[in-house]
Amino acid sequence: MVVAVLLVALLFRVLDIFVFRLDERWGEILLSKSLTLVLVLGAVLATGRDLQALGLRGTGMGPFLAVSIVGLIGIFGFALSLQILAIRLQGSDAKVSFEAVDPKTSLTGGIDFVLLLVLGNAINALAEEGLFRGLLQPELEARLGLWPAVTLQAVLFGLWHLVWPVKIVFVGQTTVAAAFSSGLALLMGSSVAGGAFGLLYHITQSLWVPIAVHFLNNCFYNFVHIRTDTGLDKNVLLMQTVATVGLVALVPLLRVVAR
Repeated sequence: MVVAVLLVALLFRVLDIFVFRLDERWGEILLSKSLTLVLVLGAVLATGRDLQALGLRGTGMGPFLAVSIVGLIGIFGFALSLQILAIRLQGSDAKVSFEAVDPKTSLTGGIDFVLLLVLGNAINALAEEGLFRGLLQPELEARLGLWPAVTLQAVLFGLWHLVWPVKIVFVGQTTVAAAFSSGLALLMGSSVAGGAFGLLYHITQSLWVPIAVHFLNNCFYNFVHIRTDTGLDKNVLLMQTVATVGLVALVPLLRVVAR
């Protein structure tokens, strides 16, 4: 059943991005994200289980959530500072800019767009964590063991995001070679993040922590930017790399809390 749910969710995603192209209109693929969330919840209920079986347990999550949020803010702050320092050492000016921007389409807007991005990130975190960590990881762990399960779901999570470099080739915004390069970086970054989310889920035995971290991570890229003389978020690979790898640092922090 889990494989079927994953494939149907992928179909929703492909239709939304390549057929309906809601990302170009709204900056968010709310339709496929919402349908995926409904699909995940329906799959759980169809087996006669309740939502706690998906990992939506809240008891005792306060310390885990607090450490995760504070740790994540520290990681983002360090990544931003490091990137700004690197840019300034190269002789260019750089400053933090708070704007609502969808980095995939460069769409921007006012308070209505802010609310849309927040809503999209919330639904996305619930849907993807429910799908990859709530449904897929326990199934893989039962068959393969912890580390193969975390690794495999992380790689699949990375592949899940490759629709975006394919999309920019599809609409003629870049070459296949350039999309391959950006796609490889996206695959690696998303896989590392997926692995971190999977370990957070394993340590806490609750989806709420990876949901919160996933949501805040996406909001960071939507609302916190670096503006330079060449534009917004130009040449910020260092920041993105440090912020993504930094997610792994939450794992030992939560292990300490778990003790």
